[in-house]
Amino acid sequence: IYEAKIWVKEWEDFQKVVEFKLVGDDSANPGGIISVPFPNRPEFQDLARFAIQDYNKKENAHLEFVENLNVKEQVVAGMMYYITLVATDAGYKKIYKTKIWVKEWENFKEVQEFKQIVYATK
Repeated sequence: IYEAKIWVKEWEDFQKVVEFKLVGDDSANPGGIISVPFPNRPEFQDLARFAIQDYNKKENAHLEFVENLNVKEQVVAGMMYYITLVATDAGYKKIYKTKIWVKEWENFKEVQEFKQIVYATK
């Protein structure tokens, strides 16, 4: 895991990397849960939307996806994804955690857990 500090002057279309360093190495922890950079990549948004659809169907709810805040992954028999996301419920933003098990080679995807962790903000 690396950390980068970038100096940005948008009005001049200027960007410069001022620091780039190793801050952690999860490679020594096989099967461990690791943070994933860029939690709003399309594949992670798709997983979050899948979890919300599953929840809406089971609970007769009407949550709408807003964004992912954090994504972690773990190698299991496939991949386990731990996603912290924002969704709206009747116009109120709420934060949820979900755990999704994926086995790509079997075209298998299952929500293991979906729960609200922070209550409503407008």
